[in-house]
Amino acid sequence: MDNDQEVTEVKNNLKNYKKIDIGMAIIVAGALIAGSILISLSWFIPEKTEPNLGDPSLTAIKMAPVTEKDHFFGNLKSSIAIVEYSDTECPFCKEFHKTMHKVMEKYGDDVVWIYRIFPLDNIHPKSRHEAQAVLCANELKGNIDGFWKYIDKLFEITPSNNGLDENLLPQIAKDLGFDEIAFNTCLESDRYQKEIEKSFEEGQKVGFDGTPFSAILKDGKIVDVIRGAASSDVISAKIDVLLK
Repeated sequence: MDNDQEVTEVKNNLKNYKKIDIGMAIIVAGALIAGSILISLSWFIPEKTEPNLGDPSLTAIKMAPVTEKDHFFGNLKSSIAIVEYSDTECPFCKEFHKTMHKVMEKYGDDVVWIYRIFPLDNIHPKSRHEAQAVLCANELKGNIDGFWKYIDKLFEITPSNNGLDENLLPQIAKDLGFDEIAFNTCLESDRYQKEIEKSFEEGQKVGFDGTPFSAILKDGKIVDVIRGAASSDVISAKIDVLLK
């Protein structure tokens, strides 16, 4: 084979390799896109709406009982409670927070919503400091005017995924009419870090490893769990069965 033939053959081989590479790139890209779509849709796949009444696996869940010391929204004496473990920098928690407010508007005194702090430090290192701010708000103005008004505003303004400017924490307090000096003193003291850690450890013992993760209780017993940011329709369907 002369030099011209060798050159021609090499060029042809390179063309073939390029075709193979492009083909493989298209296949890989398609697989990645399909995978990302499935991951995105997984948060919107409807859950089973009926409560898992009598499911033996639920009896294995050992969770701290609901008490008046909890951060609750609604009627604490209600027979139905939704206990949520949440992270203020979690984007799905942000959506679920809005969903739960819709649920509470619908059911009023028939349901109580319990919020428990579960900061995912490995991906949201700001969350624990934000939790401190929320507990300082609770200290200064109580459960509804303090804790809930502050956390509602916090979820409203955070871009999630550790994106909140922590300098806004005192600003939220100021905007809501808190004593600025008292709030800032509390925030800088870190005096609620043990309480935050205790809540986190309790969530771990229950087996929660992501947020939001919620348990539905009927007369103090766990009858179902909600993994992720379920829709208001799914939650309502579960509640309706329990109210019958």
